[in-house]
Amino acid sequence: MKRRTMRNALLVIGAGWLVSFSPGSAFSGKRPSAKTSLEMAFAGAIIENRIHDVFSVAPNPNFDAIEGESEFLRVSRERTSDGQLKLTHWHIGLRTAIGRPRSGEHIKNWMERYPKSITALIASVFHDLIDDVHVGTMNSYALISRAFDSTLQPKNVAVPKDAVARAERRLVDAKPNDASYPFWHVYLAKLRTILGHPKQEFLSQVLEGLDIEPDFALAEMAANYFLPKWHGDATQLEAYAAVVTERLKAQHGSGVYVRIYWQAFKAQYEYDLFKRSNVDWQRMKPAINDLLTKFPSPENTNIGALFACLAGDRAETARLIFHPDFAFIANIWRSDGPHAVCESWARMPELPGRRT
Repeated sequence: MKRRTMRNALLVIGAGWLVSFSPGSAFSGKRPSAKTSLEMAFAGAIIENRIHDVFSVAPNPNFDAIEGESEFLRVSRERTSDGQLKLTHWHIGLRTAIGRPRSGEHIKNWMERYPKSITALIASVFHDLIDDVHVGTMNSYALISRAFDSTLQPKNVAVPKDAVARAERRLVDAKPNDASYPFWHVYLAKLRTILGHPKQEFLSQVLEGLDIEPDFALAEMAANYFLPKWHGDATQLEAYAAVVTERLKAQHGSGVYVRIYWQAFKAQYEYDLFKRSNVDWQRMKPAINDLLTKFPSPENTNIGALFACLAGDRAETARLIFHPDFAFIANIWRSDGPHAVCESWARMPELPGRRT
């Protein structure tokens, strides 16, 4: 199957059309389970749910425990098997909690008990910002409280820029002396993407943060800035990916290149990634191997298989999708349809004199 045909097939399925296979179809494998593996289901989610529940459900949160866990995860730099810092999941839980009823009262008490806590300050900044955007649209609330994704278009997000600017100034004024708290940079990058901060200043701040903590979270968050729908284009995104990949090579090999384009897939391109961006498959293919060597996980294997299929590399698709450790993860493929198409294609015999 030619690359364009494969892309079009995935786009049709991704758009929600019904696809059926004839009885003679080459697809003959087991229907993939929509369940994620236990590792993926628990490693990050337990952390997210724990901080969310402690903070938003408990009538009197244990701020000593909250501070202690945050500090432990910062210092230990423990990761889940896909390479994400456990602190990333901790902050996802915090982010979903700070918009809950009574969260403002809890944050106030937290800051009184720990007045120098950068984590409490971050919670306060984003709680106040969420309060400000409640007067706007649901999309603006989603942008502040959750992640950048493909459903959010800047032109449709009525975020009050003055409120975002106040939040950005509070974070800048509270910058840790040694800037050792990595998520200060992640949250600042998010605000500056919304504001359209000057590009060179933005990139300098991101590179500073990556020198302190060479982690996927900041690399992925900052990639949103360079997407065409925000402040960049395909050329700038590829340049950013190349710079950051080189910057983090000693720690992660070239695997961060995959993670940056995984964010680009989620936040804008989806199944059009290899058609509309400047992603380089000759760079991506060894980067997938680097990522899986250092962080072998179901999530990274699924991402690699999806990208290989979109790139039209049938041999690499087959290698990853039929790997013994492969476990289908529905939310990466968006549904089981695209996975079925790629698996069916990967099973097709190679025609003499033709390579796909």
